[in-house]
Amino acid sequence: MKVIKKRIKILAILVVSIFLMTFSAINMGFTSNKALQISDLTTIGNENQSVKTSSIKYDWSSIELISAGSSYVSANPKILADSSHNLYVVWDDINASDPSDRDVFFKFWNVTTGNWEDNETVSKNLDLDSYYPDIAFYLNDLYVVWQDKWTVKGSEDILYTHRIPSGMWVAINNLTKPNPSQIKGYPSICIGQDLTVHIVWSEENVTDSDDYDIYYSKDFHTPEKITNNSAYEATNPQIICDSDGNPHIIWQELYYPVSMFSSVKIRHTWYDEGWQNIEDISSTGIDTSCRNPKFANDSSGNIHAVWHYFLNTLTSMDSYIEYNVWDETTEAWGSPQKIKDLNSTSYIYLDIAIDSSDNIHIVYDDDPNELGDRDLFYMNHLSDATSWSLAQYVANGNNDTWKASLTIDSSDRIHIVWADESNFNNSGYDKDIFYRGLVLTIEDKGGIPLFFLPSGEAEQIPGYNIPLLIGAISVISTIIIKKYSKKYLKMKI
Repeated sequence: MKVIKKRIKILAILVVSIFLMTFSAINMGFTSNKALQISDLTTIGNENQSVKTSSIKYDWSSIELISAGSSYVSANPKILADSSHNLYVVWDDINASDPSDRDVFFKFWNVTTGNWEDNETVSKNLDLDSYYPDIAFYLNDLYVVWQDKWTVKGSEDILYTHRIPSGMWVAINNLTKPNPSQIKGYPSICIGQDLTVHIVWSEENVTDSDDYDIYYSKDFHTPEKITNNSAYEATNPQIICDSDGNPHIIWQELYYPVSMFSSVKIRHTWYDEGWQNIEDISSTGIDTSCRNPKFANDSSGNIHAVWHYFLNTLTSMDSYIEYNVWDETTEAWGSPQKIKDLNSTSYIYLDIAIDSSDNIHIVYDDDPNELGDRDLFYMNHLSDATSWSLAQYVANGNNDTWKASLTIDSSDRIHIVWADESNFNNSGYDKDIFYRGLVLTIEDKGGIPLFFLPSGEAEQIPGYNIPLLIGAISVISTIIIKKYSKKYLKMKI
């Protein structure tokens, strides 16, 4: 009897050891070289994602410092990928040789060398502040637009330049005319399939400093006002081009639904043989504030828009991400929907991108644990899902995160940049620009696909046929148990 008990104990230890080795392999071996391990990525919220056929695997690259060498305030990053998987990042930062001057900077991920190239200054030889850059491709040239104080005191204008494939920047041009004490800002650019360049921005009314309007320029020609009937602030415009090359513009606009009670709503217009009627696409009402709109189009030409919704009254307070869709067939918007509750009530910055399979990806900042600092989160809505995914951390530092930018390359790999005061990679506690990549694998079967991300490493999708591995170990364990159980049962006591 003692012999049997001893052998059963050995058998139990064997089975437990197999389980522990499997668990350790899953949690250690398959997520190596990550700044935040997959097992450490906490999901936030109570939404459930129902996927009809697919399993989802996330593989995050390490967090990388983009604004190396800066000890000041790096801000307002934008990222773009070309068809060869090269990455392009722009942002604004203090000029190291003149702390009173901000410049627009540029960094390039070279897929051939597998490295980030040195920082370049885009707004060279400009003595005053340059900020809020945006980027777009015109064939193989990279166009950059930004807001600049230029040379006229009190005036801020929209400047642009472009980088040719050899790496040379051409001369800087002014899209708007300098006017003392007039501010023009927050430019956004898109280039249609017909290679038409579309740029929008917000511009202060010369005779009324409380009034801002949205202006538009096609191919750098004379600007035209879009918001002719706006009596208050129309700011933060965004522009994209649909599959027919038509530009769509969204922006946030201050209005007064009731005297003395201001609100902010999201509005939209688009061009098709003329500018169409301006529509409200967000929730509206007393004390509602809808801010920071972003949008992207899918393969069918539908447009998906998100923004931060905030309600603050004497009796209630609410903060969440709101979402709406413009149907390309009916040329009409649906009803705005709440897709994610937020804890932070201050300005929330977010971005949206859609991949070739029409999966929707969103990044945003929030302070869910009320720790006094905002972190960066990611969530998605897969094309075969019935709801939005749980949110997970992109960056969970000990200081605030701002203004993430999101792009997706031609292989559907996700690339994110953001500004952060956290000390990632011993960068210090100044505000820097950081990068992180994500490969989202949606599959029914296990696999070990390899993708090269800008960490310079071959990042492997978490999985390694883990279900198959666990199943195999389970079968082996069962065979061992059955074999020895039969042997023990035949033994005489």
